[in-house]
Formats: sequence, C-alpha cells, structure tokens
Amino acid sequence: MTKNEQRKEALEVRRKISDEDKLIKSLLIMENTLKLIDEIKTVKVVAVYLSTKEEVCLDNLVKLLIKNDYKVMAPRINNDILDFYYIDKKSCDLENGFEINRYGIREPLTSNIIANINDADIILCPGLLFDNDFNRLGHGKGYYDKTIKNVKGIKVGICFDIQIVDQVIADVNDITMDYLITESNIFKKPYKKKKKWKNL
Repeated sequence: MTKNEQRKEALEVRRKISDEDKLIKSLLIMENTLKLIDEIKTVKVVAVYLSTKEEVCLDNLVKLLIKNDYKVMAPRINNDILDFYYIDKKSCDLENGFEINRYGIREPLTSNIIANINDADIILCPGLLFDNDFNRLGHGKGYYDKTIKNVKGIKVGICFDIQIVDQVIADVNDITMDYLITESNIFKKPYKKKKKWKNL
C-alpha cells in the first residue's frame, strides 16, 4: 500500500463518523487535552489548529484556553509556509474572525500578532492517521512536518480512536508525536532505553 492509498482509506473511514459522534468525541478529547495540560503544569502557550468539518473540533477548547488566560496561536499558510498567529479574546470569533484558505480551512487574519512556534509549550497537531509508534500521516503537503521538525514544544496528535492504526507508512521527513489524545485515552510515547552492551 502506498501513502496516497492509505490516505484515501483514512478519509473514507473518517467520513463514516456521524456529526453527532464527532461532537461527543470532540468534547471528550477536549477533556483529555485539558487533563494533559494540567498534568504538565508548565504549559502557558498552546499552538492549536482550526478544524475542518471532518476533524476533531477544537473550537470549545480554544475558547476555554483563551478565557483562562493561556496564550493561543493558530496556523496560517503564507506562501506555502505555515506561520502561526496569536488568537486573543478580541479575535476569538471562530465564525467570523477568520479567513478561509484554498483548502477550506479557517486561518487567523494577518492583522493578528504573528507568533513564533518555538514559543509554544505544546503543539496540537491534526492528522489523518497515527500509529503505535506515534508516526503521523497528514494530507501530504508537509506543512506540519516542515514547521515543527526542530521545535522544542511537546507535540500532541489529536484524533479519534478509529484513526490509530498498527502502522502508518512513514519516511524520514515525517515527524513523530510525543503524545496522542483520543476520546478514550491519553497515550504517551514510551521512552526507549539505549541498548546495554554485555561485556566480553
């Protein structure tokens, strides 16, 4: 199976989730995300994504974070580069305070304050599929892989349970996540100890 074939299958599976189930599961994912943020304790700046109809909806999470004085940034595609902009209480109208890009995704206005992704303590990443090794399969444009490759923030894949599979077709340019959050659980990437060599 190729990456594109795996993407096609993932899109079909995700489309079968009803709007009602997406809403319920998105709220459970929001609760788990807040739980992780509380556990980490040092989180002050959160990078979010603005969901499409098919994705886990983070709108309620975004509003709650801003209301509780977290700094929140969201992505915008500028000349095929993913830039992040701060969203504040004034610009947090998730219906009208954004533009729609060529992919049908909401983006912050360029009048918002531009942010540095390296300032984000935690980065919430969308994806089509994730696997047991915390690999991520995106839509194929590579925006997130290029943007978060060398950032220090904690990378968290946000998805429905049904989007976690045994193996994602990944290559060296694909970024792995530190956590996966679904409606049922918070999965932390296991720490792999270095091999201990036996003496001769």
